Amino acid sequence: PGVAAFISSTGNLLVPVFGLLFFGWPVGRALWISIAVALAGMGLLFLGPGARVEAAHLYFVVSALLWAASIALVKRNSTEVGAVAVAAIQLVVAGVLILAVSLLVEEMPAAVPSIETWGWFLASILVSTCLRFVLQFRGQQLISAARVSVIMCCDPVWVLVFALAFLGTPLSLSQIFGCVVIFLAMICQVALPSRSVA
Repeated sequence: PGVAAFISSTGNLLVPVFGLLFFGWPVGRALWISIAVALAGMGLLFLGPGARVEAAHLYFVVSALLWAASIALVKRNSTEVGAVAVAAIQLVVAGVLILAVSLLVEEMPAAVPSIETWGWFLASILVSTCLRFVLQFRGQQLISAARVSVIMCCDPVWVLVFALAFLGTPLSLSQIFGCVVIFLAMICQVALPSRSVA
């Protein structure tokens, strides 16, 4: 989970790149340096004994790209649409797409899940998905894209901490170093003087 979170977090670095592609946002040298450093960190995640690139990692890369594109679109259009509406639209579209793919590639369960399973499922929908997205989009409306990037940098750190604490997920020294390098790249993207969009 920790490695996956750091792969996904690179999407935050790519938001200004999609802003440049979609809307012509100006970006500075700091962004390109940060992306290069993050790519070096990504390489470190896959060094060492037993480390290899798996299909799951590629899913996280695609997810990071789609995340960056969606955040750029939200940042550009969020002043015209409320946070609840933006979150609702994004979650409904994601839900429909995920359901369609799931029906194609997964088997339906043989038995109806227990009440406890449904409770956790509903809690994850209401708290960690809906509430999180509404709060996040509202925050994005109120502050600059650069500050959003800094705050979002903390996501993979928390995932890594909880993965180590609760799941005992092992990481090699090169993976730890890769995570640190990616985190530094994200921080540098905001800390260094840049012409990225405010």
